[in-house]
Amino acid sequence: MAVDSSKQELNTLKVDPEFNTGYYAVSRKPVAYSIDLDDVAVADYDDEGKVVGLELLDVNAGKAKLQEYLNKAALSSRGRTKGKPPTPPSA
Repeated sequence: MAVDSSKQELNTLKVDPEFNTGYYAVSRKPVAYSIDLDDVAVADYDDEGKVVGLELLDVNAGKAKLQEYLNKAALSSRGRTKGKPPTPPSA
């Protein structure tokens, strides 16, 4: 679910009922990278490593754990990417 976080209302879960997906934006900054938290949630980060938003790939499974996912996302950041070379993928 591609979401333009600059136009999304902050701190509100926007749900796409057709696909049972959702996006929770916490910032309007552009997304620099994403990290899969598990099979249900993907965290988006800005170039400073701060959480921009959280994508739920299954709203029914993830909505009740939204705060838990936001906490996990904050701990999973790769940090700043601005001015740093790209991080190679894990082996």
